[in-house]
Amino acid sequence: MTPRTAVPAREAGVGRVALVVALAGGPVGAAGGCGRATSSGSARPGATATASVVATAAGVNVAAPASAPGASAAPRRPTAPAATTRAPYRDSDVPPTPEQWDAEADPASLEGAAERGCEGHRLGRWLRVRCRGEADWRPDGVEVTRGGGDGMTFTVVTSGSATLVTPYGEGAALTAAFRFAGADHALRIEWPKNGPEPTTKGRFSSAPAP
Repeated sequence: MTPRTAVPAREAGVGRVALVVALAGGPVGAAGGCGRATSSGSARPGATATASVVATAAGVNVAAPASAPGASAAPRRPTAPAATTRAPYRDSDVPPTPEQWDAEADPASLEGAAERGCEGHRLGRWLRVRCRGEADWRPDGVEVTRGGGDGMTFTVVTSGSATLVTPYGEGAALTAAFRFAGADHALRIEWPKNGPEPTTKGRFSSAPAP
């Protein structure tokens, strides 16, 4: 078997390319200066092509061999979809989204809420009160009757639920009427000025809202 030898080249960088290509098992093609030299021999069935070589000022890089025509490629493994992340709520003048309420909000105490099918939640500067029910105890409306004049209080009524979202901070004072089976139930939300934050954020009563 005749040993392979490196083909001399005019420049040192190209000579190194020629040497690597020769050792890789194929004929040599070289161009003056830095560039790409690729083996050009014909591949036998089932064989793999020789490596591509790139000569740079820093040295010689040998690329991974490419499959010859007719050679079977290794099967690709399926990749898992990239995980999506939800940005946490940043306290602002914009109320949280429903997803942020569900994922991040803390329970807020409301007197008389449980027996009416209501619950309170707090997230940042916002307080949410939601009432739900079925059949003869289904909330069919909510209306702010006092306070909430800053234009930042929102009410939403859907089939079987009524929701109020309002800023909650020192000095807050709001009264709303939740309607169940044709009767109003007043909710008073309050945080007195110059006082600590109340443990109970609001109170329901069966009296009509003023």
